[in-house]
Amino acid sequence: YKAIKNIDFAWYEVTAVTMNRVWKNLCPQFVHNFHGFEKVDEESKEVFCNLVTLSEKLELNLQEDDVTELFAVRHKELANEDLME
Repeated sequence: YKAIKNIDFAWYEVTAVTMNRVWKNLCPQFVHNFHGFEKVDEESKEVFCNLVTLSEKLELNLQEDDVTELFAVRHKELANEDLME
């Protein structure tokens, strides 16, 4: 019973924007008026800057471009062999 209540409580925390983001990746033909990645890009830039600052404190010699490249999403279709790995 408590597990079902927890799921119910958590489900109400899921916003429409979150659902749009999920469905945009799964079934883009069903998502209209998609909004939401602009803020993520701003937040990502701030995170990248923080990582670079932290790397400087640790003397890792890391640049923002290195972090961006590390987290960049490559949009290419995967072959069956890739998926099986």
